[in-house]
Amino acid sequence: GTPYNGTTVDGQNNISAYTSCAPQPENGKEKIHSITITQQSNLTAALTNLNGVDLDIHILSSCTTGGCLARHDHTATATNLAPGTYLIAVDGYGNTGTEEGSYTLTVTCTPTGGGCTPESNSINQTICQGDSYMFGGQQLSTAGIYTNTFTNTGGCDSVVTLNLIVNSTSNSSITQTICQGDVYIFGSQALSQAGNYTEVYTNSNGCDSMVTLSLQVEQSTTATISDTTCQSSYSFGTQNLTQTGTYTETFQSVAGCDSIVTLSLTMFTPTSAAIFDTICSGDSVQLGGQYYVSGGTYSEVFTANNGCDSVVTLNLTVQAIPMITINMVNGDLVSSIGNGYQWYLDGNIINGATNQQYTPTSNGVYSVLTTGFNGCVGEQVYNLQNVSIEDLGEKKVVIVYPNPNAGVFNVQSTEAFEFSISNALGEIIYQSTSKIQNHQLNLDLAKGIYYINIKETNKSIQLLIE
Repeated sequence: GTPYNGTTVDGQNNISAYTSCAPQPENGKEKIHSITITQQSNLTAALTNLNGVDLDIHILSSCTTGGCLARHDHTATATNLAPGTYLIAVDGYGNTGTEEGSYTLTVTCTPTGGGCTPESNSINQTICQGDSYMFGGQQLSTAGIYTNTFTNTGGCDSVVTLNLIVNSTSNSSITQTICQGDVYIFGSQALSQAGNYTEVYTNSNGCDSMVTLSLQVEQSTTATISDTTCQSSYSFGTQNLTQTGTYTETFQSVAGCDSIVTLSLTMFTPTSAAIFDTICSGDSVQLGGQYYVSGGTYSEVFTANNGCDSVVTLNLTVQAIPMITINMVNGDLVSSIGNGYQWYLDGNIINGATNQQYTPTSNGVYSVLTTGFNGCVGEQVYNLQNVSIEDLGEKKVVIVYPNPNAGVFNVQSTEAFEFSISNALGEIIYQSTSKIQNHQLNLDLAKGIYYINIKETNKSIQLLIE
């Protein structure tokens, strides 16, 4: 090697003995040199130009008292050293520590491996898009297979094949919504304002992943509503309300944010009512959509003006229709007793005929509507035919019925009277013996025309005997 001129005057006194080589004391100052060999070699270190100074040479594997591989006064040789870095210590001999001075150091390295054997190997390396990889003298940024020749530690060629993989970076966008007053953590950023933000992460390939965030901030909302209920309670959020009033509740909007709702609640009470009604048999009463004809208790649900249910109960009583009779009494048609009357002839109302009895003035179908004491109206019909009626004036009427007949007949009047019966020749064949209102006769008369002569009026009624 090339000689090196040095001195131990500026050295350090750190090692006093190299026990792995010899026990001699080395109390002088030492100067340490290093050398790296790249293949198995014999290493020789020689000191010259000492100028009478007693300096010793040591070849070390480490800077310790046990790291000595070879030692001599002026020349030391270590054989078959493996590739690596070794130390050469120039140290002053003796116990006094006064040995120091200048020297010339010559190091000779002789390889002992017997020649080189080329080697080859492959490596895989991954980088991210936009980065580069230094391979020998090449700066690579494109994926591919590359080859380079290096010198190994033994001084021989080493062919290295590189498989370079370039992973792509990634970009993505996301949208996020938060509520007013909330904070969204985006990477290293704490965000509370709407806007677009960017953050760089590491993707699964270990490369940059740029994420763009569109952050939206939803405002809290408020609303006021009014409602009514007919129920005894009203559910409003977490509240169970039982009284009319104004209430506030916080809900979540579609976006998940607070929505404050104020409710104006009116509570109505369902109503009920009872109706007592009386009808006559054959009549009906309507309750809601139903018609009732029988006595009993019935209920129907209606909707009141406030929209609530109103339960109406009908207590229905059905009165019987009175049984009405009509009798001929002393020339009058007399209805059974009642609380009111109306007479009809042939279905036509007789004006003013509103008493219990009615004096007929002609043949026909008489009927009466009689109001019973229970308020119901009964009807009866009386067919007055084959009757002779003579108006005597001043509301005096004589009725002969039946007429014609076979000799059995009645002669009635509204007042007591006397009469006689004469034949067509004017001969008196019968004379009443008493002055009464109702005369019942059973006479054996020949068929023909006869005359009933009313004494009080000198009027006659024709009588036909068949």
